[in-house]
Amino acid sequence: MTPILIASIGSYPRTGEEKDQQRFPRALGHFERNEISAHALRDVEQSVTQEVIREQIEAGVDEVTDGLLTWTDPISRFCRNISGVKYGGLTRYFDNNFYYRVPILPAKSKIQPPTGVELKFARESSHKPVRAIITGPLTLAHHARGAAKPLDKLAARIDFFADVLAPEVASLAAQGAQVIQIDEPSLAAHPEDRALAEKAWAKLAAAKGAATLGIAIYFGPSIPLLDSLKDLPFGLWQLDTTVEGPALLTKLAAASPKQILGLGVVDGRTTRLEAAEAVADAVQPLVEKAKAERLYLTPSSGLEFLPRREAWAKLRRLVEARRVLQLAAGAAHG
Repeated sequence: MTPILIASIGSYPRTGEEKDQQRFPRALGHFERNEISAHALRDVEQSVTQEVIREQIEAGVDEVTDGLLTWTDPISRFCRNISGVKYGGLTRYFDNNFYYRVPILPAKSKIQPPTGVELKFARESSHKPVRAIITGPLTLAHHARGAAKPLDKLAARIDFFADVLAPEVASLAAQGAQVIQIDEPSLAAHPEDRALAEKAWAKLAAAKGAATLGIAIYFGPSIPLLDSLKDLPFGLWQLDTTVEGPALLTKLAAASPKQILGLGVVDGRTTRLEAAEAVADAVQPLVEKAKAERLYLTPSSGLEFLPRREAWAKLRRLVEARRVLQLAAGAAHG
């Protein structure tokens, strides 16, 4: 049987039900009121990062994230190093109960080099591999606006963000990231824009070093994209199977791609807990046909939309589903 790993693929709840698990938003409020220093806020961020990494490992996750705790949202995080950016009004992020401020890109700007401190700290805090997460150039371009030409055009913004992100990818690779995940939920929403982003993705692939570069597609259908994904420079396809369900898994089993597959088989946006046996039954035909050296079972997206207990339970359910698959494989060969 193809080795199955359990991975987190994005955010993790910043807060929990216990009083001590509320310390991050409390510290952020104190910082915004100038009651604590940036250094003190960073201390809290790091302690909560260590906590969420520990929770993922305790759940049985093989490849963790830092929980993306320092991200205000998936868009502004990658505008930090761009000079002259202004922000517009609040806009809903896809169909989630989550809003972000639209970045307005200036006609001319300078791009500062990335610091890489987030991954460095996460790797120091985990004995498990840490998956690095980057919002992709297509998704950033769709969620930003240009104040003037040429960035008033989508294609120009895609190319611009490729220039912003390539140093991020290179920095992560230089720090030893094994998997760098490029989040492109906008590809599911706008498959017609794939060709516009191909050059940008190639630029990121050229910067990845020895890391595996993955593309994550969620919040929308993946089946219409499968044929074109084969021609893109991604060694990992991280796909949301909760949108199309068995149809996507059947297509993947029939295609049996050479790429590593990350299967988002538990819904990261609902507290309903899937049955381990149902998850195992759904993916078993694909597990038997997978060609890559490993396969991931994952949430469909980041887990920040859930209460913390439910987020942990989702990860634990993935571990249980893997155990069902392993027992079935052992029985078949025993």
